[in-house]
Amino acid sequence: MDVTAILVSIVLVIIVGYFIIHAATKIAKIALILFLIVLVSSTFFGVNLWNDMTELKEQFPNARKLLLLDDNGVIRAGFETSIVNSKTIVSFVDEEKLSELQDLYKDGDLDAMKSTYFKVIFIKPEALDDLKTSFNNMNLTSTQVFIDLRAADTFDRMITKLIEHENLPNTASVRSYVADNLRESNISTDVEMRGVLFAQLFSSALQEDSLFFLNQQRLGNMVMYPESITFKFAQYIPEFIAQRVFETPVNT
Repeated sequence: MDVTAILVSIVLVIIVGYFIIHAATKIAKIALILFLIVLVSSTFFGVNLWNDMTELKEQFPNARKLLLLDDNGVIRAGFETSIVNSKTIVSFVDEEKLSELQDLYKDGDLDAMKSTYFKVIFIKPEALDDLKTSFNNMNLTSTQVFIDLRAADTFDRMITKLIEHENLPNTASVRSYVADNLRESNISTDVEMRGVLFAQLFSSALQEDSLFFLNQQRLGNMVMYPESITFKFAQYIPEFIAQRVFETPVNT
């Protein structure tokens, strides 16, 4: 239990207890006891909520997080991100790791998925609707991105798009050249390409909405694990408090 909540509760018990002892009637005593129960419960909830909000504000931007695209139970892509020495670090989930995460997700073993991450965040495609993003100076809509994300040959499809964007001949040598350039950027597989596209959409979403996490939780388009009391009661948090506590830097 939180020390602050305990101390506040003790004070409330003493104050209300005094009135209970000196209450004139039995009904008044019962009413005061019920009032005390509600007051202490509300105090614990309020203090725990505030502590949780404070922890999220201080730790969430910098902490190591795993973000996964949950497409109707299928983990399409993922990446992890954190901020170290004021620098945003992003790494993409590879094929082996994604397969492992999918199996754990199917089994409902979210603790194993969390591992050493501060939070694991499951994002539904609906959270990334109606967005515009870019890849290698090529503009894309979220609709186009999801078509490629759900395809079996995402890497080859993006090579084709890049060739068409640059008006290059679609020959074996050109495709090999484009693929080599992508590999230099640590993108060499379908899974890695999906991770990059997912991250690009996510970045665009943050630019559109600095309260992305809170708003998508309210809409049911995102699940955060371990569950936070703040996000559990997201729909009840006033907008002005949310803006002060949860506005997310674009580079998170």
